[in-house]
Amino acid sequence: KPTTATVRASNVSICQDTFVLTGNTPIVGEGTWELLSGDVDFALNSDPKTVASNIREGLNLLRWNINNANCTSTALLRLSYDYVEADAGIDEVICLDSTVLNANEPRAGTGEWTVIPGFGRAAFSDRNYQFASVKDLKKGENYLKWTIRNGSCISTDTVIVLNDSLTDS
Repeated sequence: KPTTATVRASNVSICQDTFVLTGNTPIVGEGTWELLSGDVDFALNSDPKTVASNIREGLNLLRWNINNANCTSTALLRLSYDYVEADAGIDEVICLDSTVLNANEPRAGTGEWTVIPGFGRAAFSDRNYQFASVKDLKKGENYLKWTIRNGSCISTDTVIVLNDSLTDS
């Protein structure tokens, strides 16, 4: 009978495409990692603590197998890669107190516009829309942050909108 296969956590969310796997070390038998669905490269599939790389975005199902003779013990690992990357668009100079923002659309998760406290003023038509209209920008630099959240992953980017109008709005 092989050592009972275990993984430290059976459901893991990650924010990058590499991860150190968490299988147990066999006392009896030999272990191997197996890809059931998704896409993952194993540095050494017989190492319980091997590095998985080039992990595909979304859900990847892995199995840690410990074999001894004709008996096998298995443990499943659901590895979810929740990649996000925010892009707030390019900085701009305007002569009014309003503009339309141009951030990237979240491939997964949700986006949200905010003003970096102490660095501007803005009223957004829809905080969660990448092409939100923004008005009431103060004269001078306005630092507007686009944040995308997907699971435990967060990415932010900032755009500077310079209100170069002659009067403060």
